[in-house]
Amino acid sequence: MEDPLFQIDEIAALTDANKSEELVDHPIGQSLDICLHMLYKFFDKKCNIKPNCTDQQRCAANRIFNILLFTFDEILLPSHNTHHVQFVIFFITSLRQTYSEAFLSSLWQKVQNPNVSAIIRHGAIGYLASFLARAKFVPLCTLTLYLMELSKWAHSYIDDSDEYSQNCSLKSNLVFFSVCQAIFYLIAFRVRDLTATTKDLLFLQSLQLSRLAMCHFNPLRYCLAAIATAFAGVTRTYQLAYCHTVLERNARRKLATVYGHEKCMPEETLETFFPFDPYMLKMSNKYIEINYLIYQGNTDDNATPEPLRRKRGDSEMVEDDDFIKIDKRQKLLELSKSQELEKDFNYGSSSGFSK
Repeated sequence: MEDPLFQIDEIAALTDANKSEELVDHPIGQSLDICLHMLYKFFDKKCNIKPNCTDQQRCAANRIFNILLFTFDEILLPSHNTHHVQFVIFFITSLRQTYSEAFLSSLWQKVQNPNVSAIIRHGAIGYLASFLARAKFVPLCTLTLYLMELSKWAHSYIDDSDEYSQNCSLKSNLVFFSVCQAIFYLIAFRVRDLTATTKDLLFLQSLQLSRLAMCHFNPLRYCLAAIATAFAGVTRTYQLAYCHTVLERNARRKLATVYGHEKCMPEETLETFFPFDPYMLKMSNKYIEINYLIYQGNTDDNATPEPLRRKRGDSEMVEDDDFIKIDKRQKLLELSKSQELEKDFNYGSSSGFSK
């Protein structure tokens, strides 16, 4: 009789072994760490196809991946503010390039499909951007392909819109603003890879970033401030666009709203979800870290972004590798000074934007 997938003795052994290791403090976090470690080990055994594998083994691996992809579509993607569980799909896609390509293609199909609900498309964009930013195993040509597709979609959206329309609200244009933020985020996060050669810079110029940033929808207004500031710094450095005037105008508008209501009103900002922000579980991290890209910034930039530690609903998570560091004590009045914003924008050495 075949042994169960996960032996009770194996779980006990893992638990005992972990006592000598540094573990997360939260008891549920420890349980999650152990469970994910076992899942990664199982998938590594079943789906890590070697050249001498049989056709039967290949078919079994593909079945497992298809089941996981279906589970992701039906459960993970619609779920709000998930933590770490989504790294199962990150890990299995790292095992074969065809898996990562299928995952990205599935996400992109949802983004383009107008029959899919806006909130699901918004979530798919978050997964797409975070995956492209963090997955070390995704080749640069794939990153540029999706940057090109995202920008084409955004420019087409602008072309089809009425420049004089007053309907530029976040709710009515959620997918467009999500796509723009994904573009800004990817360029800021992968700036080293995307500016390494003259050919790379010509590619960025072909995206017409200035038109995106300065269109009548004003997407920078709804982006996370750290992403907008990082993107503005990169585009100014490489003369791709000059966005600081837009940031300053948005800051003045925000101040006018605050003073007009005599109190600080909640800012209308795109609800942001970067599912592959820094991995905090200690034991199972060994399966993730080898394929996880840490932000390294650009030697030409003085700014250093911190990790995007925001999930949907702006949940609090302590992460060492956040994309962007913005001083939490910074007051709203400081937003009107773009130079000060740049100083507060710090890139880190981990898989987000942080140090």
